[in-house]
Amino acid sequence: MSKWRSAWRTALYDARLIIFSSRFAMLSVVAFIFMDLMMRPIRDFAGIYNLKVVPAVLPFYLTNTTFGNLAFLLLILLFSDIPLKAGAQKFLLQRGKSLVWAGTGHVLALWLAGAAFMLEQLLFSVLTALPDIQFGDWGKVWGSAASSRANELGYNGPGISDEVLRMYGPWQAVGLAVLLFLLTGCIYAEIEYMLNGLSRGRLGTAALSVWSVLWILLDHFPVPAVRRLLAWSPQTWNDLSRLTPGGALRQAGGLAVAVLALSAVAVFLVKRRKIEMVK
Repeated sequence: MSKWRSAWRTALYDARLIIFSSRFAMLSVVAFIFMDLMMRPIRDFAGIYNLKVVPAVLPFYLTNTTFGNLAFLLLILLFSDIPLKAGAQKFLLQRGKSLVWAGTGHVLALWLAGAAFMLEQLLFSVLTALPDIQFGDWGKVWGSAASSRANELGYNGPGISDEVLRMYGPWQAVGLAVLLFLLTGCIYAEIEYMLNGLSRGRLGTAALSVWSVLWILLDHFPVPAVRRLLAWSPQTWNDLSRLTPGGALRQAGGLAVAVLALSAVAVFLVKRRKIEMVK
C-alpha cells in the first residue's frame, strides 16, 4: 500500500504541474475558440427560429475530422514536456522506492491530466451554447441541423449525423463521446511519453503533431482516391454514427485494453532506464 501511495503522490505532483501550467491556460483559450467556431452556426440557427439548444455538441465536435484532430493536437501540445524532469522528481523517485512504482505514478498523471482536459471540453460545450440553452432530448435545433433540408432551413455549419440522433439520447451520446475520446487521448499521451523519453527530446510531440495536422489537410484534399484514407482517421474510432450503443462500449473496452498495454510498456521502459525521469 505504501508503494501505491507513493505512486499516487507522484501522479498528483505531475498532474498539478501540467494542469496548473501556463501552457494549459493558453491551450484552454484556444480550445474554447475552436469549440465556439463549431457552435456558432448552431447558435445562429437557433436564433433564427428563437429556439433553445441542448449543449450536446461533443459527439459531433470530437468526431469531426478537423475539430477532432485539433482537439488531439491541443492534447499533444499539452504533454509536450513529458516525461517531466522537475527537480522534485528525484525526491519522489526515492520515496517511491522502485522505478516501477515511480513509472506507474508518471503514467497515472497522464490519465489525470487527460481527464482534466476532457472535463474542460465538456464545460466549454455548455458555455458555448449559452444563453439559449435547455436540457432534455435533442430538440428541434439538432434535429433540423441533421435533416436533409438543413441548408434550406438556414443551417450552414458542420455536418450533424442523423444516425447519432436516432440511436442515442443526447447525454448518452455525450458520455460515450467523452469516454472514447479520453481513452484515445490516453493512447496518444502514452505514445508521446515513450517516444519523447526514448529520444531524450520531443520526437513523440513532433510525430503526433504532424500526424494530427496531416488528417486535417487530408480532409480538404480534392482527390477522392486520397480522401478515402480518411476511413483510417482516429475520429472513426470514436464515431458514434458507425457504432451501436453496445458497439461503442465494446470499442471503449478495446481502447482501455490498449491503454493498459501501453502503460505496461511505458513502466517497463522506465524500469529498464530507457526513459529517464530525473535530470
